[in-house]
Amino acid sequence: MIISKIELAPFAGVSNMALNFSEGLNVILGPNEVGKSTIFHALCNVLFTKASLTPVQFQDSIGRFLPIGGGDTIKVALHFKNGSEMYNLHRKWGPAPEAELKLPDGNILSDESKISEEIMKCLGTTEGTC
Repeated sequence: MIISKIELAPFAGVSNMALNFSEGLNVILGPNEVGKSTIFHALCNVLFTKASLTPVQFQDSIGRFLPIGGGDTIKVALHFKNGSEMYNLHRKWGPAPEAELKLPDGNILSDESKISEEIMKCLGTTEGTC
């Protein structure tokens, strides 16, 4: 899996951010409190945290990333390649959760278990290993 772009709108202290990545090694540098860890947490959650959560699951796993200053919704989009095939993964957590994985052939998966299966195929490993 090669990540080409991640979009946060909003996520934690970031109201709107899009980062494009190049093939090869990418390094995110910056002083404290500019969002390096936020990007890491957004990446982990978009890959591994299902959108439909009970209130307790939401609070335990993703509630700390609610927008600073208010708001009840978090959104992350991830664009990645597996081999030469492009995928687009979008998750939204909050009162109206959504999950969608656009496959290279244009078909869309919305079932969380099917999305997880496809992500695991692309990663070639388990969540624990990542």
